[in-house]
Amino acid sequence: MVRWWYHRVLLSSRRNAILATLAIAGIFLGFAGDGLRAYFTPDEMMNFYGAWFRPLLESRRPVGDLIYRGIFAAAGLNPLPFRVVCYALLAANLGLLYAFCRRLSGSPEVGALGCLLGAYHAHLADLYYSSDTLYDLLYFFFYFGALLLYIAVRTRGWYWQILILALYLLALGSKEMAVTLPVFLVLYDLIYDPPERDWKGFLTWSGNEFKRLWLFAMPAAALILLKTVGPLKVTGNSDFAPHFSWEFLINNWKHYTYDLLYGAIVFTPLRVVLLWTALLTIALLLRKRDLLFAAALI
Repeated sequence: MVRWWYHRVLLSSRRNAILATLAIAGIFLGFAGDGLRAYFTPDEMMNFYGAWFRPLLESRRPVGDLIYRGIFAAAGLNPLPFRVVCYALLAANLGLLYAFCRRLSGSPEVGALGCLLGAYHAHLADLYYSSDTLYDLLYFFFYFGALLLYIAVRTRGWYWQILILALYLLALGSKEMAVTLPVFLVLYDLIYDPPERDWKGFLTWSGNEFKRLWLFAMPAAALILLKTVGPLKVTGNSDFAPHFSWEFLINNWKHYTYDLLYGAIVFTPLRVVLLWTALLTIALLLRKRDLLFAAALI
């Protein structure tokens, strides 16, 4: 009887997993599949030119430029191979999103729901129709690959740290946003493996964090210096310069909430603050670490 029940549950789980996968793939390909036939945009041509004629050592995002070079060398100005590579990364990133949500929550259902929500969004059309988002796709792949690996093997030895560091360096070479990874590694440890509530416990925890994460802080600091005062400085362009102001933060949040909700709700500064408060309150009241980490992530 027990064996019969076990096999029934196992078959049901497999069936649900297959149905969820088909639903996610159907939404992704049904809404965004025509992006495989997209042609080049002016930004893509600019990126191709820079990738081909600029030395890799002078490249601002060498990982993406190296892939541009490889595809161009093999296929020339045929857009399909570029789109295939981007779609392969989109599919892989959906898999990483599932694994990330499942790992944080401990629930395959939560992982599937997160993946379903991430399968398609019309305001992310550039990801589906333009190969100049290769940098973003590579950044997500290496960044969340490093974060997932860290969560899985964070206490298993220095050789795993080297592999995580390699993924992190690839993420840094894909897009500058990757510089935030050390912050989220600390946040993960703080939420999922917090220190004891005394000074001795906190100092021990802090020492372990330093030994585990100093390797990641060094390239992050190096990239910040390189991009702000080094030979590859980008902050001369106002679009790349950091802006530290309440108004700038709120305006960005109004923009992103408009995109996320398709403009169905107009967010004022007060509504943005109320949204932050509601999300953090729900996470704290439910005492769910995955919700708390998600609140920190956004």
